[in-house]
Amino acid sequence: MNIRFKIFFLLFIAGLYSKAQSQFDYTFYKNLINQKEQDLALLYLNNALSVNSLIQKDSIHYLKGIQFYEKKQFDSSEINFQKISNSSPTFNHAKLVQVIALSFLNQPELAISKSLNAVSNSDTVIKQIKILLLASNAIIHKNYSSYDSLILQINDSLYIYNSLQTTLNKWSKKRTQKVKSGFVAGIFSAVVPGLGKVYAGKGFDGLSTFFTHVPLVFILNESLQNSGVNSGRFITFASITSLFYIGNILTSYHDVKLSRKEVDFERKNEVLLQCNIMLRNYFN
Repeated sequence: MNIRFKIFFLLFIAGLYSKAQSQFDYTFYKNLINQKEQDLALLYLNNALSVNSLIQKDSIHYLKGIQFYEKKQFDSSEINFQKISNSSPTFNHAKLVQVIALSFLNQPELAISKSLNAVSNSDTVIKQIKILLLASNAIIHKNYSSYDSLILQINDSLYIYNSLQTTLNKWSKKRTQKVKSGFVAGIFSAVVPGLGKVYAGKGFDGLSTFFTHVPLVFILNESLQNSGVNSGRFITFASITSLFYIGNILTSYHDVKLSRKEVDFERKNEVLLQCNIMLRNYFN
């Protein structure tokens, strides 16, 4: 992009901005968003002229909410969506996106249900979307009894949420998988160093831990046989071996805990991604 084109582009945007500011041209800001000019759109929106119209104020809060959401600034997004009046044509979409933002913020199901209750049920598809968002949060929080009840209310004929249903079904089936125990991992590693890591799903780390302990045990035994229990050499290697041994038990325990968190993180992000796609399919 040469310098002349850049200057022309900036002048063109400045001209459109001046016009948009005098009339609050919603289309201008929407085009900036569609062109992925999030920072520029937010800059202009933050410096928008004061408007008296409730519709224009709602539009500003809606556009800012969407922009903050796209930037993954979910706190700011949720604050702007809260300011939109229920008479705005953007109200339903804002509330539904707000639900996803609340989920990213790890808000409880009660807060999400409260936000969804404000959405109108006049549209059959919107009603189905509300149920699916509730079902999604039930899956995220592993509230399977609630999920089983909600999913029965879904009409399978609409394509806009087929991918979400497939994702929800995938994670619902995983409820039967046995949850690994950090305590069991610790016990395994206490019996055989590294075995708890293998149990946690980290086979390479488990083997590394085992083969680290083997020479330490041989050196410790050799020190005991040749130098005695009171020797400095034995005490030194006994201390080193003990530290490695205790560390092996503790890290095995935490590996299981970390593995659970990773699965929970994957579940939440995969489900919420599909929720976002569902809303885009319907509202765009």
